[in-house]
Amino acid sequence: TGYDHDFFRREFLEAKNTKSLWVPLTGPHGLLSIEHWRDLLNLGLLSLPVPLALVAIRARTILEGARLRLVQFLLVHAASVGVFLLLIDRKLGGARDWDLFAAHGFGIVLLAVWAIGDAVGGREGAGSRGVVPALARVALPAAFLLSVPWFLLLHLESASIARFTDIAAGFPAFPRAYAYEELGKYYRNHREVDLALEMYEHCVETFPGNGRFHVLLGSMYIQKAAIAQDETEKLSYLTQAEAAYREGARLQGSNPAPGTYVNLARSLALQDRWEEAVDAYGRASELNPSDADIWEDLGHALLRVRRLEDAIGAYSNAIALNPAQQVRRQLGAAYLGLGRFDEAEAVFRDGLRLGEEPKQLRYGIGASLVGRAERAIQRGEVPNLEGLAEAEQMLRSVVTTDPSDKEAAALYQRLRQLSSNQLPASGQ
Repeated sequence: TGYDHDFFRREFLEAKNTKSLWVPLTGPHGLLSIEHWRDLLNLGLLSLPVPLALVAIRARTILEGARLRLVQFLLVHAASVGVFLLLIDRKLGGARDWDLFAAHGFGIVLLAVWAIGDAVGGREGAGSRGVVPALARVALPAAFLLSVPWFLLLHLESASIARFTDIAAGFPAFPRAYAYEELGKYYRNHREVDLALEMYEHCVETFPGNGRFHVLLGSMYIQKAAIAQDETEKLSYLTQAEAAYREGARLQGSNPAPGTYVNLARSLALQDRWEEAVDAYGRASELNPSDADIWEDLGHALLRVRRLEDAIGAYSNAIALNPAQQVRRQLGAAYLGLGRFDEAEAVFRDGLRLGEEPKQLRYGIGASLVGRAERAIQRGEVPNLEGLAEAEQMLRSVVTTDPSDKEAAALYQRLRQLSSNQLPASGQ
């Protein structure tokens, strides 16, 4: 589930948005374009002022130590970061926090500035006495200039989001789509569904070749379907969600994310297309066979289409992966449907012991005991009267807890009739 070989292959080797490691020479955001240098300038305004101020203060010391190997190494190291920043595309697979790397890179310049004084003097602390007061005078104003914008950014949240939306329109294709993704996440977390949907639509329009954007868009269609006013509107959103998930899976190639198929399956299930949902959940379980939740979802879908043997297998896998997985009620129902009453009873009792929802489990135990008694009668055998008594106790508790449960009430009446027919016979 972590950053493994499959994730590396999907994000780096097969990603549609990483055609080349290098910034192209020409094009809208190529090395020779105004946009590229504008973006570099914007980044530099965030990360360069303090390092440049320190370099300016210690310029004389830097020049004096330029022949020392340590100084030369640090200067070359700092220059290499600048070259990487200039030439390498700022979207390397899953490395989406390039801005953090770029800002950290200039920390090497700071290291160089601090080390030069010691290197020139040839001993610890040499050459630093006259520099420290000057640095102190610069540090406080610099810290103020760096911190105040962040406080304002956090305080004026709505204005900051609106401004970011405006400037994102001028980003290169993938950074622009990624910016819209972050805006969509912001609006989604603030329950502004329409604005979140708009941002994710911009993601797909801006960079249609990235499968993740389609999956995120599909998730917003699902949210819209959940609040739709009528069935026609709901079905329209569910259809769009399904299409977005299918396109996301197609773009993810031979190694798609399991979650894509889970989402696809849920969109199909919401349309009552359970056979197709089974196929999608099955694909997700193939991609991530160690996820108990996927096996549980697959079991639910299989139960809906009455593929009971397969449902038992799926639920059993879920329990094997996570014994705390609360699926024993459904697993017991599958056993009941196949007439395997002993196994059903054992599963229901196990669930009751583990603290799963008691009402349904008591009903399941009662149904198992009734089913076993009816089978005995069909074979001409005398049913277990103790089992019938326990079944009556279980079903009575269910009916008492929830008088509106018609299924439990009907089974309870059936049991009472069965018991009344058997008790006189047992006394003869």
